[in-house]
Amino acid sequence: MILRPYQQRVVTNAEIALRKYGNTLVQAATGSGKTIMLSALAGKIGGRTLILQHRDELLSQNIGKFQRINPSWRVSVFNAKEKSWKGDAVFAMCQTLTRHLEEIPAFDHVIQDEGHHLPAASFNAIIDATRKHNQKVMLSGWTATPERADRKSLRKFFNNVADKVTIGDLVGQGFLVPPRAYIVDIGVREQLDAIKVPPSAFGDQAEVANVLNTVPINSEIVRHWMEKAEGRSTVGFCATVKHAEDVCKAFVEKGIKAEVLTGETPDRERAALLARFDHRIARVVLNVAVLTEGWDSQITACILLLRQCSSRSPMIQIIGRGLRTVDPELYPGW
Repeated sequence: MILRPYQQRVVTNAEIALRKYGNTLVQAATGSGKTIMLSALAGKIGGRTLILQHRDELLSQNIGKFQRINPSWRVSVFNAKEKSWKGDAVFAMCQTLTRHLEEIPAFDHVIQDEGHHLPAASFNAIIDATRKHNQKVMLSGWTATPERADRKSLRKFFNNVADKVTIGDLVGQGFLVPPRAYIVDIGVREQLDAIKVPPSAFGDQAEVANVLNTVPINSEIVRHWMEKAEGRSTVGFCATVKHAEDVCKAFVEKGIKAEVLTGETPDRERAALLARFDHRIARVVLNVAVLTEGWDSQITACILLLRQCSSRSPMIQIIGRGLRTVDPELYPGW
């Protein structure tokens, strides 16, 4: 697989920094191909590699990309369903690893996908566990948004940033589409401005839902969507599950195929729902925070931001879900 010029530059700079400092952080916008780049870096560094994930639905997606870059590597999985350390590269779920810290073997390189999660206690414990076996284990982090809403620093883990790829860079090179934003005035700005969402990426949005989740407002959202974005595959980010369900109902009442995805949606049902979206059977998917990070769908052409963002990081992650260009080989006739 041939990397794009900026991807080749990032991988080269990350390798140089990693070998020099033993750690490095790469800031790369959503849609830049972080999984492709971190896979290429793993191939250049070599050795036993642990790739930390925080969402189970990303495993198969990321493993597939990794094996395209490193076809000779053995890959194994450590999650709730499968627990294997046999791979040259082990894709592991953080939530599972925290319950098996004493079992973690020696690794040469730890890769943190969505590296801004590292200050969390669970990821912190995993890194400490890997260092018990190898004090010189290398650590690379990859994220679109290194700034955390809770202002916790990444300096404990990284003393350098190897490279940075912005949304503007990718739009300018034609790898992302230029965003167009519409603000719908529904007459509740003052009420929303008075609400202080807790300083975390996805703080309690119940007060926001109390303001936004009304029949007139949900109907107005659907009306504006039909005016500006009908026909576009759409992902909506709501304040609460009830909010998502009620917005979904407003779409369905207008004859638009819409579905709700939550953190409680069973894995098989979640995969089926996202497949329906990918095949344009479901035109609108409403969620709270499930699809904010890591999830890829090139056909996503409209984002409904129906919640507050306590910092720019979640907002950038959310908007980035809709900026990818479409590969005609994957979606012929698009």
